[in-house]
Amino acid sequence: MIEFRLPTVVILCGEPYCTQDEPLIATTINEYLTCKVKPSHDFIIVENNKRQDLRIYKREMEIISSIFGELKGEVNICYEKPLIVPEEVTVAVTLAQILLRGEYNEEYVEREVHEVLSMLGSTRPELKARLMIRGGACAYREREGAFDLNINPLNKFRWFLVKRVVSVYMNRYNYGNAHFPEVMEIISHSIGHVVLEFARALVSEEIDKIPHLVRVNCNLIRALGLVPKEHEEILSNIYMQGAIAESVGFEKRYILGIATKDILLRDVKIREVKLGVGFTLAQQ
Repeated sequence: MIEFRLPTVVILCGEPYCTQDEPLIATTINEYLTCKVKPSHDFIIVENNKRQDLRIYKREMEIISSIFGELKGEVNICYEKPLIVPEEVTVAVTLAQILLRGEYNEEYVEREVHEVLSMLGSTRPELKARLMIRGGACAYREREGAFDLNINPLNKFRWFLVKRVVSVYMNRYNYGNAHFPEVMEIISHSIGHVVLEFARALVSEEIDKIPHLVRVNCNLIRALGLVPKEHEEILSNIYMQGAIAESVGFEKRYILGIATKDILLRDVKIREVKLGVGFTLAQQ
């Protein structure tokens, strides 16, 4: 049996939805999808101990089989909802096919994951594939690629995660972009400048600037209208306790922040996380 863990990719600074030409900084956190793979004549997906109807992932499996041919093995996936989405499940199945064929090589794996994510239409597939496999932290810009950053200074802070998937989301960005396009463009460009300052602070190890830049980034995202109402309420409670947080994520499913003390929120689970973890593999 082969077992591996796949970390979750998160955005530290920047805005990943609408500013296609602006930079962002991303990393991974130790919220894992764990996968156990066994050889089998039939192809089976089990999620959290429940066998899945493969028709649920019909499109995803067609993409993977177009690359690897007939799919093989029993792929047993475990994760804690709601952080994992079908995209990560698809990557897990891709990795399972590679590992069952004995073709593991970091560069090759990253390339294949990138191809699958691209065919899925995922946002920033190159960045996600790179971080899922390598870990660490990257500054990234469309058409310019990724630049590795030192993750160690960031782990001197206490980072916390609030998992909260948005049930109803009104995208105020579309309204602002339709009525005030010049203003929205200025705000988006300002986010890009914050990202550059964040990267400079990391490179020069001026880490005392990081919390302030996280706050500025969050406030600019709010100005764009990209923070869901449910997240706004949680953020207000976090700010009142003296912590710094931002509502970010490829699927608007979490809040990530920096804290200098314990944060308590009623009816909301908070977990301290570590940044920069990578893909881990074990064979049994």
